[in-house]
Amino acid sequence: MFAPRNLFAKGLITLVLVSVGLGYSHATEIPGGQVPLAANQAATSDTFDASLFSPLEDLNLLSASRFTTLNHPAFPKYSVRVKKSHFCDGNVSAYTGYIDIEARHLFFYFFESRHDPDHDDVIFWTSGGPGGSSGLGLFMELGPCRVVSENATVYHPHSWNEHANIFFVDQPIGVGFSYAEYGETVYTSQEGGKDIAAFVAIFFEHFSKFKGRAFHMAGESYGGTYVPAFAAALYDQNTKIEKLGMTPVNLSSIMLGNGCTEQLSMWTAYYEMQCLNTTVSPVIDISTCIQMKQAVPRCDAWVRKSCVDTFDMINCRAALSFCDDHILSPIYKSGKCRVHLYHSLCFHILAAGMDPYDLSKPWTIGAYLNSTRIREAIGADPAVKEFRWASLEVGSNFDKSLDIIFPSQFYIAALLERGVKALIYVGDTDLMCNWIGNERMTLDLEWSGQNAFVAAPLREWKVGGEHAGVTRSFGGLTYVTIAGAGHMVSHFSIMTLTSFLSATDMFPKAFSTLVAVFGLCGAALALKRASNLQPGLRVNSQFEPYDTGLFAPLEDLKLLSASEFTTLGHPAFPNYNVRIKKSTDFCDGTVNAYTGYIDIEARHIFFYFFESRSDPAKDDVIFWTNGGPGCSSSLGLFMELGPCRVTQPNATTFNPYAWNENANIFFVDQPIGVGFSYADYGEYVSTTEEAATDIASFVAIFFEHFSQFKGRPFHMAGESYGGKYVPAFAAHVYDLNAKLVEVGMTPVNLTSVMIGNGCTNFGTMTPSYYDMQCTVTTVPRCVKWTKESCEDTFDAINCGAASSFCSETISAPFWNTEQETPDVLTTSPMIRQIAAFLDRPDVRQTIGVDPSLTEKFSSCSNEVGAHFHAGNDFGFPSQLYIAALLERGVRALLYVGANDWICNWVGNERLSLALEWSGQEEFVSQPLNEWTFNGTAAGKVRSSGPFTFATIYGAGHMVPYDKPEASLHLVQRWLANEAL
Repeated sequence: MFAPRNLFAKGLITLVLVSVGLGYSHATEIPGGQVPLAANQAATSDTFDASLFSPLEDLNLLSASRFTTLNHPAFPKYSVRVKKSHFCDGNVSAYTGYIDIEARHLFFYFFESRHDPDHDDVIFWTSGGPGGSSGLGLFMELGPCRVVSENATVYHPHSWNEHANIFFVDQPIGVGFSYAEYGETVYTSQEGGKDIAAFVAIFFEHFSKFKGRAFHMAGESYGGTYVPAFAAALYDQNTKIEKLGMTPVNLSSIMLGNGCTEQLSMWTAYYEMQCLNTTVSPVIDISTCIQMKQAVPRCDAWVRKSCVDTFDMINCRAALSFCDDHILSPIYKSGKCRVHLYHSLCFHILAAGMDPYDLSKPWTIGAYLNSTRIREAIGADPAVKEFRWASLEVGSNFDKSLDIIFPSQFYIAALLERGVKALIYVGDTDLMCNWIGNERMTLDLEWSGQNAFVAAPLREWKVGGEHAGVTRSFGGLTYVTIAGAGHMVSHFSIMTLTSFLSATDMFPKAFSTLVAVFGLCGAALALKRASNLQPGLRVNSQFEPYDTGLFAPLEDLKLLSASEFTTLGHPAFPNYNVRIKKSTDFCDGTVNAYTGYIDIEARHIFFYFFESRSDPAKDDVIFWTNGGPGCSSSLGLFMELGPCRVTQPNATTFNPYAWNENANIFFVDQPIGVGFSYADYGEYVSTTEEAATDIASFVAIFFEHFSQFKGRPFHMAGESYGGKYVPAFAAHVYDLNAKLVEVGMTPVNLTSVMIGNGCTNFGTMTPSYYDMQCTVTTVPRCVKWTKESCEDTFDAINCGAASSFCSETISAPFWNTEQETPDVLTTSPMIRQIAAFLDRPDVRQTIGVDPSLTEKFSSCSNEVGAHFHAGNDFGFPSQLYIAALLERGVRALLYVGANDWICNWVGNERLSLALEWSGQEEFVSQPLNEWTFNGTAAGKVRSSGPFTFATIYGAGHMVPYDKPEASLHLVQRWLANEAL
């Protein structure tokens, strides 16, 4: 199987068209035993005797029963065998044959124009892959007929030969009916270009009626690499043949459809197309997208260093493999691109309402072309035992030569400088050779018109008053997208592209109908795989198969016992259970309360759940976690936002500003080892990612058992180190939703994340300590060291050293003053009272604390913190998860007490402004306004779309404790989706 960088292996099948005149005299046989030139050079002779050349002139003179061989003394290594071929569309003349380069033989089809073959333009269209036969283009996309069965074709009314003469060429050697006598092949686009240029010259010389005609070279997919090189070879050859008294070919334009022309521009684009809200919604899970985003700059730097700035074959190949594995491969592993036989196809990103495409056609075409009747009609050489629409060997050869890094974009620029026009058109839902990478390539093209092209507006164009795409044009270069089209544009947008081209003066008559069918996209994605599951059986690659009849939801929380746990399981999560009981009389007796454990085999996470005071059957659901890492959510419950406050060891008081005023709320002691959570054998987690998996599974099980919560808006909230936790937890809930749907479960309605005084990204927080206290000299070194060792690459030892350096030089000066933030100073006694309250035997029995936990309650665990520190979790890029959630429509609120130091507003504002998402520019442009509560200024706010940043005056690290009324107002407005 090809490596992902081989584009045919990724499903990039393209086609080949050319218009030519065929040539000469008597039928001959190609002599055997001739060894081709090692470089496959199409060198012309310096001189030749013109009397030795006798052009055939008239295609009608060709025989249908045997080949006529065309030669030219200027190309002594080349000849062309051609014959009439009565097949496909009987309304036009068709010809087939071979381009013979000594012992190598390229097969071609030629169809005259339906309109005016004596005057219409000529087109060359090449297939991609590398290794895809142009037989697919002929019979599936833009040829004069379509294969409908192994024995039949039907007329194609939208064929490109409606107004043009067209060639389909099986190139390079080894593709379709092309072959070599001794296993010869070509390995690069440049080698292939020499053969094509020589062929075109011979053809035009034999059939002089084509001389001077506008000649267009076109292709899609890997054709974006081929075509510029082929056109350049033809242009350069013109100078040589003109000196010999021959007529130069009137090379007018190149057309690249969804071309993979410059791979370096594509790597970042693969991430953007899969993970951001571009022309399609994100299709890859958030966790994988974060890994991809981190890999992009490393990929770019490595490829530039090893493949571009210098060429190191071994390191270049390693760099490309890294990029494939980390940026392109995830789409295939996700199942979003269907796998078909021996290669994957992902021409079109799957979206709602878009069906995968039937790829049985290539095999039908293969059966049609392998029939004795058709092989005889077209003159397929007996040396080719079987037509193959795809050649793994050809792809492998190009892969070995690293042809994918061939700088075809330089050829486009050079052609533009010489007056050859270029059209870059892209279906805007294609992944493999997408619009982002292609637009980036056009903007980076270095040519004399670059500045003017870049300055030209990207304007909308319409068809019938409807949006059809966007376009930018200057001079000879035009870039255009086709809305809703995938890798092979015409399958979705025949009239759209026709309308665009007919409205330009870039290409004459041929294009008003010819380019109407630029691609098919029907060769794009794989066959639907029929399910053979038994009724009632659900299966997913991430879950164990289970019988839905084995699951019986509890449905009603009121059925739970107050004296013992009820265990909830789900067959989709065989390693998880939830123990839960009523625990109403320990906090606020006016609402129902429940406590329990999330059991993950030998690990057990404690939780509290309180129903809403307002309307528990309809109100939203909130998940809350405290930070640390290693601090119990009991602090949030009993000190900040829970329904009661612990004011002394033996009593609680009603909290009128509890967040369950209008919401049902969870408080979870996570990760393992925090609060009343425990492990049977000392197991622990040391990263946010590990903890997130457990939380997402718990939420899914709970919602499945209590269907009253299904569909409710679900908000995940936390503070401090919760700024690390919450984005990852929410991302795992979001990603798990897709898997839940696949197994017939209801997805969780993840609506927002709320992060209070979050230490989400220490890269932006560390410099803010200077702003909040003061000494600047060490800040740049700290930032640089952290970025290099923890972000750009991950070196655990150096990353830890960078963290220590930053802590000692920037954080320590504050702690050494022996000052404390006001909120911590005043709340420390309450923390001790909470611990004493939770150590009471009656309270522990009421809430169901496991009897194995005999030690005194501790609000924070140093051991858990040490595990996370050892795991370098502080470098976990949670800010990237926030951006990914925003791209997927999940709202995000960052709120910060203005007086906090450790996770301060300066660092959080800096993070919010630097967050890379599709709404970044709009968010940054918004003013930082004052928001009010009860007629009084309460803080500052900046908001755009789903993203809000807010400060709360007078509050420190624990906003709901310092400003309970204002924080409740803030949250209630947020839950109601109302602006501050």
